[in-house]
Amino acid sequence: MVAKTESASLTKDRLVGHALRLFARRGYDAVTVDEIVRSAKLTKGAFYHHFRSKEDCLAEIHTSFVEHALQRFQVIMDRGEDAEKTIRALMGELFMQIRDYRAQVIVLWDSRRSLPRAQAKVVEGKKAEIRHFFTTTIERGHDEGVFDSAHDSHTAALGIFGMCMWAYHWYDPKGSQTPDQLATSFADLVVVGLAHPPSPRL
Repeated sequence: MVAKTESASLTKDRLVGHALRLFARRGYDAVTVDEIVRSAKLTKGAFYHHFRSKEDCLAEIHTSFVEHALQRFQVIMDRGEDAEKTIRALMGELFMQIRDYRAQVIVLWDSRRSLPRAQAKVVEGKKAEIRHFFTTTIERGHDEGVFDSAHDSHTAALGIFGMCMWAYHWYDPKGSQTPDQLATSFADLVVVGLAHPPSPRL
């Protein structure tokens, strides 16, 4: 029984892996179930044993990745570091995920409108939790006196999150800058922008 369970699990992972690569490379709409099973060297029967539809397979990719991403961000929040260190770490994590999980990030953002409504609600809820980490960190910066409270925390969080995530369109892992270097450059801009303005000269 254990061997059968393990075999089924490996088959499902294989299907998901091949679907992920095809969706990321060609776009979700352009890929068929036939192409997924042919790429995975499996049968359509194997696919439909694990998934009711192509949309169901897409939902598996979205939910599994966003849950994993949320856990990684939660680790940063649990450290309890000051606001500036935390916002830098959160931004660094975004860039690391774009590098290490590029296919998942592409599929997460490019195919989000193809998700069935129920799964989309779950995924969007998890993404909202991640964005909320940025919001609460900025608010903590207000309390600590390092960020200017004139900046709306929710708006600032959306701006930071969007700015970093958009990098999946242009970031080249073989380029001259590492994710850490990019995150530092972006974080420097953000921290300066959020900080209290200098006192006017007399």
